[in-house]
Amino acid sequence: MPTRAPRNPNAAIAEKDFQKGVVRLARQLGYSVFHPFLSIRSDPGFPDLVLIRPADGRYSGRVIFCELKRVGKEPTEKQQAWLDVLAAAGAEVHLWRPGDPDDQEILNILAR
Repeated sequence: MPTRAPRNPNAAIAEKDFQKGVVRLARQLGYSVFHPFLSIRSDPGFPDLVLIRPADGRYSGRVIFCELKRVGKEPTEKQQAWLDVLAAAGAEVHLWRPGDPDDQEILNILAR
């Protein structure tokens, strides 16, 4: 029996591959990127990426916390708790999925 293609072509993109693309784009736009290699000893649920761009003549400084998820996946309870507490503290927080609604939105957010 033939396999069916996913309805959403972005659904097949692994979170790891999506993350590589976000990191590459962020670095091209002047951000420093933090992602823990192993989060074994970290607090559970902390966002996948912290993106930091210092202020310069073109941009104001920014610190962005990003949780990345595959299409159709939701943050865990602990991940959502971190996103909520960071947002409540005034941090810029994003939950991104490949193609959700499209990758152009991520570029627009990072390019601000």
